[in-house]
Amino acid sequence: MALATIYRYFESRDGLIIAAMSRFVEVEIHAPLPQRVRGDTVADRLLSIYGHLMDVYEAKPRLLGAWVYAMARQGRGEKDGLAARSGQVIAPLLSAALADEDADYARDVIMVADSVWYAAVGKFVSGQIRLKEIYPRMERAVRLLTRDPGPAS
Repeated sequence: MALATIYRYFESRDGLIIAAMSRFVEVEIHAPLPQRVRGDTVADRLLSIYGHLMDVYEAKPRLLGAWVYAMARQGRGEKDGLAARSGQVIAPLLSAALADEDADYARDVIMVADSVWYAAVGKFVSGQIRLKEIYPRMERAVRLLTRDPGPAS
């Protein structure tokens, strides 16, 4: 396919990447995610969400960098953009995982976990950590936040 043909559908390279990542995220992450949320504890339920994200990106690690690039290029102001859509899908699942907790505490846990996720992903994309280091960071943060030591060894 000629480049001119592609640019008839997408105004720029960024537009093409954003469209491709939007489709990938919808099919590979958002659609199966509600069925993946499970666990007996708050920590287990939260970690099942982050575990699903890691399963997807461990299978296709280069797409995590593409996702970060697309999110950065699109910006947070897009009401139908990647960030907004992810928030529409993932935020209710995180909230449901914390449904039995105090509302202020639940908001704080989600805010801190979200920050740890983005920090770890940023470190991966910039080459500071390996992909396999993201989930252990998430697990440690979530277990500290929820005061859940996890399964006994």
